Amino acid sequence: DAATEQYARVQRGQWKESNRWLQTQDRLLPADASLEQRRRKKELELDWQFTVGLFDQVPTRARTPEMTSHPWTRLAWAIAGWNSAHPAEVRDNAEALAALRKADPQSIELQLIEPQARALKLVVNGLPDSAVAVLREATRLEAAQPELPRLLRPAHEALAEILLAVGRAPEAQ
Repeated sequence: DAATEQYARVQRGQWKESNRWLQTQDRLLPADASLEQRRRKKELELDWQFTVGLFDQVPTRARTPEMTSHPWTRLAWAIAGWNSAHPAEVRDNAEALAALRKADPQSIELQLIEPQARALKLVVNGLPDSAVAVLREATRLEAAQPELPRLLRPAHEALAEILLAVGRAPEAQ
């Protein structure tokens, strides 16, 4: 399907082609598109931006309520804050994800996304072992799912990145 082809473009690094496809989808989306159609399109955009690394280019003052309410966006901004050494950005987005998870505790998506941001916050706060423990639990939950929701980043990838960042490369492998 078209979304799978888009994912393949992103994975191959064909970002210009991928971006052109996204822009075409934007023009093709009908004005009366369902909430699910708009959400799916937004997920494709977020996936592209995350993969290409553009989340740090959205200034705080330019963030819309739609952007700030989406769990993937919050995770991507936490990661961007981590990558650019902005601990306040990590903390703010981890706390926002914690609030989203508290509001919807049954959401598997939030149960897998929120720990990733919380782990970044723990590392920023000087607690790398706690961060690893949080992500190990998230990977166990992820492995136990019969079918995973579409995620921005799997928990096991987040765990490997944290292990590498804290100097535990053999465990990350």
